[in-house]
Amino acid sequence: MSDKLWRFSNLLSQGEYDFLVANPQPDINDDIDIARLRNSGFFDGVRETNGQDADDELAIQYTWGKNRRGVPSHLVRNAVFGVRRRNRIQLNKAKIITEGNVTISVTGESLDQSDMDVFLECINLCKEAGSFRASTSQRSFMGSLGMRCGGRAAEVLKSHIQRMHNYQIEIETANGDIFSTHMIMQYYINKKGLMVHLSKELIDILNRGTTWIDVRKRKALSTDLEKWMHCFVSSHKAEKPIYRSIEDLHNMTSSRLAIAKFKFELFKAMDCLEDKSVIKDWKPINGSKAICFTKK
Repeated sequence: MSDKLWRFSNLLSQGEYDFLVANPQPDINDDIDIARLRNSGFFDGVRETNGQDADDELAIQYTWGKNRRGVPSHLVRNAVFGVRRRNRIQLNKAKIITEGNVTISVTGESLDQSDMDVFLECINLCKEAGSFRASTSQRSFMGSLGMRCGGRAAEVLKSHIQRMHNYQIEIETANGDIFSTHMIMQYYINKKGLMVHLSKELIDILNRGTTWIDVRKRKALSTDLEKWMHCFVSSHKAEKPIYRSIEDLHNMTSSRLAIAKFKFELFKAMDCLEDKSVIKDWKPINGSKAICFTKK
């Protein structure tokens, strides 16, 4: 047993630390910048490892301010992060209806827009650290999400992280290239801190096509459908009107509402996006079987 692993096991046997470990390796060498662990001498800070291991270095080609988040466009034009259902469903290599020249299959418990909020912050955390592995305090992370720290909220955050860790996504491109990964590769959580390890391949897609999300406008939205449409609108250019059928949007969100009810909720969502200045205007067309909107 390695010296690090022996010290780690010894700390656990003494009841010193109470945290979750997902996908532990035979030789624990992941970095986590949480004061309790760092002071034990077991873990070094994430930033201290930058430049030593090229595989850990995160090179996102874009920068964004504190009120914007970047997310791969391939993840916001489909139901990878869908709209909230009364009960989440278990998916097994389910084909996701999407736009573009990719095919997406997913396995795991269905994700919704509350999971998307957490994933956006995970990407931002790693970008700020310059590493695919990054850590922070739970208080800081939950504060960025507008969540209260501790208690029930901490359990909710943990469930989001665990769900995305267990969620497997397979993407096949038009030229036949296929890769499979998890939304979150690895995580550590204790009572005060959080570390996440994102997929390098998934973030590489960010550099091929990025959607910018205005988090101030997103936080002002109420329903999952409003948030999904905000992401969808944001993934398009603003120069010209965008046309989509109600049926296509119903399928792309994986909504389980009847089509008539979905259309009613969609029209309300579009009115909200116009009020919040996400879109310039919108209108139903083709006998209300489709909508046309222009991004602001």
